[in-house]
Amino acid sequence: MKISDQVILPMMVILLLAYAAGIFLVVLLAAIMPTINAKLLQPSYTIVKDLYLDVQPQHIDNARMIKRLSNLTTLILGWLVLLAVWHPPEMIIWLNLLAFGGLEALFLWLLVLATLQCSGGA
Repeated sequence: MKISDQVILPMMVILLLAYAAGIFLVVLLAAIMPTINAKLLQPSYTIVKDLYLDVQPQHIDNARMIKRLSNLTTLILGWLVLLAVWHPPEMIIWLNLLAFGGLEALFLWLLVLATLQCSGGA
């Protein structure tokens, strides 16, 4: 295959029975959906609660307005994600490797220093 990210579905069809492939696909989608939900709600919450209400603290008691703004922010972020995946890169795995590499570089030193601190080495 030209794009290795697309190997799962053809291999499922070739190697598994129709029912097993359907169950595998349902399990895969069931694992993806909560992650997508959290990835959409967390930035929306951050934008509305942490950014907007810091700038406009007088609106903190207006629950109806906050709910509408949160829904609108989630909708806009969802549309931006859909636009971004309309033409995905050929290798999504490289984006994952880059993201996890950044997280590892960030948290490695925290773990090392915390370990040294707990062991009395620092």
